[in-house]
Amino acid sequence: MPRRPRDLTVRSVSEFSTLFEPKGELYNTRLLWYRGEDRLRPSGALLPSIARRPSRLRDEWAIYQRFRQNAAAFVPHTSLTPWDWMLYMRHYGQHTRLLDWSESALVALYFAVERADRSPGVVWCLDPLRLNELAGHGARVHCAGIDTELDQYTTEAVKLSSAKADFKPVALIAPRSFPRLVAQQGVFTVTHRTRTALDQIPDATLLRRIRIPASAKPSMRDSLKTLGMGRLSLYPELQSLTGAD
Repeated sequence: MPRRPRDLTVRSVSEFSTLFEPKGELYNTRLLWYRGEDRLRPSGALLPSIARRPSRLRDEWAIYQRFRQNAAAFVPHTSLTPWDWMLYMRHYGQHTRLLDWSESALVALYFAVERADRSPGVVWCLDPLRLNELAGHGARVHCAGIDTELDQYTTEAVKLSSAKADFKPVALIAPRSFPRLVAQQGVFTVTHRTRTALDQIPDATLLRRIRIPASAKPSMRDSLKTLGMGRLSLYPELQSLTGAD
């Protein structure tokens, strides 16, 4: 297995930004997507919620059925595609095979330092073009619901396909149907039938990881707030008004 690049460590927002400036370690790389996590997980945990232990992958169809049953009264009265349903489920916190990423490094950093506790925060940097090359799609990113190359990843397609059918994880964009997705510049990866952790894919160029020591999280969070990045800016919804920074 190729050796993964060493972790980077930052202790301030300015130090984080320097990584993307000329002579920085992440400057002038290919397209990168970012995911912020407020705690350092063990190896093999870079998975969508439905695949984390205890895995609920076998229950996916039942989860999907129940969501559609109970959501019918609350969604727009239009015909929704299977991808629309998956995105609604992810948006409202239901377990799916989608994993959230952002096109903004600062958005990911906010989520990495949002919780001031004793655990280090992490920003994952993903090369989505490389992920799709490894999946056999070439160096391109398809759009869910528009490009048919992704249709085999929907809940309905997985249910109807042969138990032997399996596809590698891919990176995708999707219609940003919610203000939160726009604010967070949301993009996604999706797995198929197999529980495949992105950080266990044997490719040294796929991922980089930036660590934020727990002691640095409060000051970095304050710096982001000063720069105008807080809960209300990333969750532009009425519910955020009472809990805004």
